[in-house]
Amino acid sequence: MFKLFFVCALFATQLVNAQSSSVDAQRSAADRQRQQTMDAMTKSISTQMNAIRASRKIAAREATPAAFFVLDPELQPASASTGPACDPMSAIAAQGLASKAAAANQISPELVFSVMRRESAFLPCAVSDKGALGLMQLMPETAMQLGVIDPLDAEQNVLGGAKYLRQLFARYSGDLNKTLGAYNAGPGRVDDYDGVPPFPETLNYVDSILNSLQPAKH
Repeated sequence: MFKLFFVCALFATQLVNAQSSSVDAQRSAADRQRQQTMDAMTKSISTQMNAIRASRKIAAREATPAAFFVLDPELQPASASTGPACDPMSAIAAQGLASKAAAANQISPELVFSVMRRESAFLPCAVSDKGALGLMQLMPETAMQLGVIDPLDAEQNVLGGAKYLRQLFARYSGDLNKTLGAYNAGPGRVDDYDGVPPFPETLNYVDSILNSLQPAKH
């Protein structure tokens, strides 16, 4: 009887060890796959950014939005600070893209359009000093979390940006001030201050978008 018990205990131990090894192997494989995806994305983004910097011979033209609402013509993009290497998207194209992304995420197209204009001035190739990319200026890590494979692809980028706005809108129970503050400065800062962080850039960012949404507030 004791021998049988010993054999059973030994078998159970071996089974547990085998299961543990299998789980560890699966985790290692998942980690490797995640790292490979991140490395490939980083390499792709780096290649595109280098191409953008190398081709800055095309003059930037300011797009003037014609529908949805009236925007301040002196408004500058919030974060896209490097010189553009592409033409800005037309207002009609930007509105169509904003409407598609908004419908997919059940938020206001005016909000998506205004954030897009404020973030990048409708430049699909906009790259900030901090590494934010595209029309709604997604950071590479954020883009990956949102499922955006190519942040410099206009449609992917805006769909991801609209998804992020929706997540923030839900996180802050429909508080648009906090949502915009988090999009600009990060949710952590908004949580720290329990409101829009008192940074001039962020305060100006939130005010400019809210003003642009008048009289059709979200």
